Amino acid sequence: MWWCCGIAFGWTLIVSILLLMTASSFLLPAFSDDGQVIDLASRYLLLVCWTFAGYGITVALSAAMNGLGRPFNALTIAGGRAMALVAPAAWLGAELAGFTGVAVGIATANALAGVVGVIIIWRHSLNVRDEKHAQRHGKEADEVSGRGDKLSEAAG
Repeated sequence: MWWCCGIAFGWTLIVSILLLMTASSFLLPAFSDDGQVIDLASRYLLLVCWTFAGYGITVALSAAMNGLGRPFNALTIAGGRAMALVAPAAWLGAELAGFTGVAVGIATANALAGVVGVIIIWRHSLNVRDEKHAQRHGKEADEVSGRGDKLSEAAG
């Protein structure tokens, strides 16, 4: 999964740079001739495009969870980002600073979602490492990670 995060981060960094280089002169005028629309979209991209990596990590993590047969986890990650982070941050941003606040709220939500995604991947990587270590040494994964003692104490 770390490899997916690296790809997501690298790809979104390249896309962000390309968007910033071409948005106001080429890309945005293809969608609208209105100067105010181009100005707003340029400001949005300037603020939000740097956090596409966080969104990319979230998408990659959701896909990985689906691939691992954990669709509920994938739904929780994607839905959690949208409902618990993006919607409230955009609403609060709109209340405090209008359009710029919405963009900052979305950027903040993307960045936080990326951090949460990295934490989830890190924890999953530790669990996989514990399981592999346990298989090599003929132990239960909980014993290797130290969770076995706690579970035994709670059960007994």
